[in-house]
Amino acid sequence: MKTLTSSICFIRASISLMLIVWLSRTSAGALFLTLDELERSVAFAEDSRFDSVGAVYGTPDGTRVRGASGVLISENWVLTAGHVADNFSSFQFAIANDYDNPRYLRDVSEVIMHPGWPIGSTRPGGYPDLALFRLATPITEVSPAIRFRGPDPDTSYPKLETEQYYMAGFGLHGVANEEMERDSLKRAGSNMLERMAFDDVYLSVDSTDWVPYYQPIVDLEWKGTSGDSGGGWFQQVDDHYELTGISSYADGTWNRPTFTGAVRVTLYNDWIDSVIAPTAVPEPTTFAMLAVFATAAVLRSRRARSDNHGMQRSAGG
Repeated sequence: MKTLTSSICFIRASISLMLIVWLSRTSAGALFLTLDELERSVAFAEDSRFDSVGAVYGTPDGTRVRGASGVLISENWVLTAGHVADNFSSFQFAIANDYDNPRYLRDVSEVIMHPGWPIGSTRPGGYPDLALFRLATPITEVSPAIRFRGPDPDTSYPKLETEQYYMAGFGLHGVANEEMERDSLKRAGSNMLERMAFDDVYLSVDSTDWVPYYQPIVDLEWKGTSGDSGGGWFQQVDDHYELTGISSYADGTWNRPTFTGAVRVTLYNDWIDSVIAPTAVPEPTTFAMLAVFATAAVLRSRRARSDNHGMQRSAGG
């Protein structure tokens, strides 16, 4: 029994080490199983469910360079991966289907990292790989993503609940074990949830350490690669789609079987709400106006009582 237990522990430790090595080499684009799916993924990315997924550009020294992906969650705010925000000191965001031909391009005026993300980290661990970009001017031409409020599936044994997710981003592209020449197009696909990973902070698909419970392959089966980080995972809720995850990591980019993961948005909606929709505090001018109105009301009340008293005295005289 001790030998069996030791073997199991060794296997688990080996798997954990493999995960760390993979994650330290990659950040997290679009890998498909066939060329047909790869070609169809561009048209699929133009579906309205992915309208809020845009391109993130780094702007060192004012020069726009290729960055990653992000999701518009309100007209003024973009949700992306924390490690994306680590890469540059200044950013732009654009709603686009082609990275090189943005439709609505905006400067980012403020970057807010999730306080739990260790700056400079190259692996997710149990950390929330999230950041928010405040846009200098709002994007009003596109509907922001609706954030999923839960509950997420229970993937623990024996329940093994699952969900089909639809993902989009501006990552590198290719088919299994073969990287293609990089282009500038947004691609989208789908995959089935298999487990929660890294202290249940992340949604994971095609998990290499979860082989006995692999979900069936779906059409346009998608796997993240470099450049998809910050892109969105969506799930169908009734007659619409809601943002469930933010792409974060992948293993050895062009390998199969492989796995990829996204931060669970449901766990961090409260933090997002606290940043993008803080409790409104009246401006000083509003306080002043309220004071004026209150003073005027008191004076009117006093004047009315005085007039009534005078009328009573006159009537009694």
